[in-house]
Amino acid sequence: MVYQYGALFVELLQRTKISPQIFLLASHFADPPAVNLIAFPVAFFLHPVLGSATLLSINFSEWLNCVLKWLLDDDRPYWWVHTSEKAYIKLKQFPLTCETGPGSPSGHCMVMVSGWLPLLLYIRSNYNRTSRSNFSAPSILAYF
Repeated sequence: MVYQYGALFVELLQRTKISPQIFLLASHFADPPAVNLIAFPVAFFLHPVLGSATLLSINFSEWLNCVLKWLLDDDRPYWWVHTSEKAYIKLKQFPLTCETGPGSPSGHCMVMVSGWLPLLLYIRSNYNRTSRSNFSAPSILAYF
């Protein structure tokens, strides 16, 4: 049931007028090597302790993701649709979605949250201290 709703949500997103390039760009920014190469240096530049904590968080999340994938050994939504009776769900394939190996839990989600969230929270807390407004650009960006 979880797979079915996930696949239906992916199909719904693919039917919107949003360009697939937007989703591919978001996926590239959530890719574990990209998080390591972008979030860690930015965090370290802002504060060395934040950078070290971000690096530890990213690597622990990647390790935990590998362990969970090894234990759960779940299919990717693109594979599951073709091997189940839910063939009415039509998902578009992209080169990035044709990865091999188990797909659940999502390493992109786990590593992205562990790498980008501390950085965004740090920026938000420092920005709010110096700003007199309740509106903060970093908190708005965090939602996107």
